[in-house]
Amino acid sequence: MADAKNTVLFPYETLKKLSMDAFQKFGF
Repeated sequence: MADAKNTVLFPYETLKKLSMDAFQKFGF
């Protein structure tokens, strides 16, 4: 069950991190 949860959450966390990095880079 934990593995399935991580599989679902990992792409979301990665996308969120990339979004945060982009906001900082471009000054949004």
